[in-house]
Amino acid sequence: GKVTRGWAFSEIEVGVRFKLLDTFGWPERPEKQPTDSEVGRAGPPHDLPAGAPEEGEEEPANEGEEAQLDLAADGEQDLAVPEEQIGPGAVSVREPLPLDRPGVRFRTTVGARYSFPLSDPDQAPYLDPDVFLQQPIGDGQADVELELYQDIAFGQRFLVVAGATYGIQLQDKLVRRVVSPDQRYGLESQKITVTRNLGNFVEIVISPRFALTEAMSLAIEYTFWNKKSDTYEAASGTVDASPLGLETFQTRYSLGIGAYYRTTRLFAAGRAGMPIDLAVLWQTSIAGSGGQTPSAGVVTVSARVPIQLF
Repeated sequence: GKVTRGWAFSEIEVGVRFKLLDTFGWPERPEKQPTDSEVGRAGPPHDLPAGAPEEGEEEPANEGEEAQLDLAADGEQDLAVPEEQIGPGAVSVREPLPLDRPGVRFRTTVGARYSFPLSDPDQAPYLDPDVFLQQPIGDGQADVELELYQDIAFGQRFLVVAGATYGIQLQDKLVRRVVSPDQRYGLESQKITVTRNLGNFVEIVISPRFALTEAMSLAIEYTFWNKKSDTYEAASGTVDASPLGLETFQTRYSLGIGAYYRTTRLFAAGRAGMPIDLAVLWQTSIAGSGGQTPSAGVVTVSARVPIQLF
């Protein structure tokens, strides 16, 4: 038969992350240097040294010199003009500061997310239990996820991103047809309300990345996924609902490649017009176990634009 699904959001999540350790640091925004015209307007006329009197003027009093010496002696400010900035048309030229320092750098981040339960899990387009060919969009129940990320950079080209997520799937109630494993089909009369507790899961991601440029990098991405078995209990207590949890244990190993384009650090250094984070990732299952573990290829495309609030 043909099953037509509607469109829906599978998950809507809110989350927060905190950096516990960060030796990467933010790149420094270079100081604005005067242009040729600005230096020409500000410089003394007739190529005279700074502070020299024009023809017909008397030498200025040395009060300014004393003040300059006092400030320099106190370490507060040096009012002397660098030699390369003296005279019209002269300007100090600096090379762009590197985004990252050489050597080994670390960054540790922790976070948490909450996934909202959307609509009724028994209704399409999530999963209608009376349409056996239908595939669910999401699972329609709430999750709490705890995250840990560890980034390690070696020099300015090589980066390893490792992340671990522990997901706690909160229980809910729904209607299911409960039958024994030897019964081929569940009947309409066998529908009961059950308490469902989807198994908690662990996801571990390891992603070595090589930077082609300061914004573009390529990656190899490995993902380990493990979920415990689901448990079901009949709300009335008169029926054994445990067969619904058979073959729900999952273990999956996936491998793929990705490309990342990120200008956030370039924007912080004043060398990009806007911060943007683009990613394209392709992964396929290479091994796994469990009665209902899908062997699938997944393509992920994401775009983020960070906004500085304060």
